[in-house]
Amino acid sequence: MSYWKELSSDSIESVVEKVVASSKDESFDAFQFWCEWLDQAAKNNVQQDNLLKLAKSLKTRHVRDVNGKNLWADTPGLPMALRERFEVHVDLDKPREYSNINTFYARCAAEGVAETSMFGVILFRELLEEEGAHEDTELCVKGLQLWLNSAGAHLYNHGEPHLESNPLCRAGKKWTKSGGISKDRWMFWIAQLRDLGHEHAGASVAIDYLIKSMEEVMSSKIRGSA
Repeated sequence: MSYWKELSSDSIESVVEKVVASSKDESFDAFQFWCEWLDQAAKNNVQQDNLLKLAKSLKTRHVRDVNGKNLWADTPGLPMALRERFEVHVDLDKPREYSNINTFYARCAAEGVAETSMFGVILFRELLEEEGAHEDTELCVKGLQLWLNSAGAHLYNHGEPHLESNPLCRAGKKWTKSGGISKDRWMFWIAQLRDLGHEHAGASVAIDYLIKSMEEVMSSKIRGSA
């Protein structure tokens, strides 16, 4: 059953009931459901509010356990779906999907729907910690700005220590300390962005704005307080 054509701001609860009813069947594939949910977010940014509300409502429902986890409260299947669909939609040849999925993952982190901060770290690492030029600096800078717009404080305040051991948050070749998001790593990214701005004149305005956003997060938030 496809729920997505029915989903609107007025139909969220009715769609929730349909999903819950379907999920009572043991053949219901939670991983596939979350993959489709993420695909919708990547293809249609207008639906993102409704998709997040749908997920929040589903997380309050108890239907059954799957391998010891509550199907909706614990969202088994979602972490794997997040990894798979990020690889699919963070496609430099599809800039709209690239922007949409980064916005959505950032909102998932900021709104407590799922822990997705590590995907923001991936963007920082690929742009600022690896050797050689990024394939599309301007698009990656835009993606990072979308993360700062929706989840800058969350990234800065919740990146350490629980993300330090996450392999997705590992250090790149230029960053020699631990993973996660420490204050030192944040400042290193800012320094790298300054250098990048000198090298890429076409992206310098966007890079300067990203640096300003990162500095504002540092000055307005105390790590660990949010």
